[in-house]
Amino acid sequence: MVQSDFFEYLKGDTLTKNRLFICKDEKEAKSAFDIAQFLGFRPFTLPDIRAYFGDDLRAYQQELFELTKGLYNYYNCKDRKKVLISPIRTLLTNLPKKELFSKIELEFAQSINLKELKERLFYFGYNFVDIVTQKGEVSIRGDIIDIFPINSQNPYRVLLFDDEIESIRRFEVESQKSIKEELELLEIPPAKLALTKEQFREWESRALDSEFDIFEKDLDSVGLWTLGELGENYLEKFNPLYISNLKEEIEEIYSLTFPKVPKERLLSIKTIPKAKEYRDIKNPNINLLIKTHRDKKITVIAKNSSQVRGSNLEDIQNINFIYQDGVINLISKEELILSLNRPSNIKRVKKGLYCFR
Repeated sequence: MVQSDFFEYLKGDTLTKNRLFICKDEKEAKSAFDIAQFLGFRPFTLPDIRAYFGDDLRAYQQELFELTKGLYNYYNCKDRKKVLISPIRTLLTNLPKKELFSKIELEFAQSINLKELKERLFYFGYNFVDIVTQKGEVSIRGDIIDIFPINSQNPYRVLLFDDEIESIRRFEVESQKSIKEELELLEIPPAKLALTKEQFREWESRALDSEFDIFEKDLDSVGLWTLGELGENYLEKFNPLYISNLKEEIEEIYSLTFPKVPKERLLSIKTIPKAKEYRDIKNPNINLLIKTHRDKKITVIAKNSSQVRGSNLEDIQNINFIYQDGVINLISKEELILSLNRPSNIKRVKKGLYCFR
């Protein structure tokens, strides 16, 4: 990915509704996320799911959690400047519809029907366990509800007094001890999808009756492959654009497999134009660049002010500091953007491809 191309495009984009930016992999998705965030957009990224169609998806639970979390956060964001970013392989199968990402809200002093709440959490895809240790789990013991939402860093403990919520707190997985701070509201996204009883049973039935050669067929193992009417083609739902030339990637996909998405559809998607004003800076010497381009608007990106103080910057006068993650190094006739951050390590994923039957 050429950062200057995406930066210049986004800077002048009127942002067509339902814009979907398609990239090669997680590395490109992270770079696109950094640029969109820098320019004031609300970016949401999807994981790079490279499972073969029909694979046992229990080996991809982390990616599926990230998929649900990304779509939930995107659909529940009201910001007009939100954008969705996805690796191309994630889009080669249908993904869940917007209406399947509603939420459960629990509020301090709220009266609840515990039986109904249990059912809703079950049909939201939460696993009932004795002790909550992982995302997507819930435990209900008398007047204590422990739950680990998939978009949270900590699990939550809800204490009841009769049928009324007495307190909502986070707790630590290792010690199982509650954190003192009390919360007014807890939003619970679906662990899989926000389904009714009927939708859940029909989806589960499709999974059980599927013809995949898997020892134990259920929603964890084949759910994404058996969405049926719960899913839709995101290439048709959204207005897609490639952020880099993916022709070689597409040719590789179709040389080995037979995706449901016609090859012509992928080839018909346009790529953002090459930048005319901005260009990338490779291996920047920050102090030399700042000294040489003092006449430009200079922005330096860092994670925090401590990083700036601990850096070897020789002159910080008249520099605009932006505190965020990510690495952006660009230059134009009027602007210089440099980063003190180092590139983050992106986990390597196996080179799997979809092979639709």
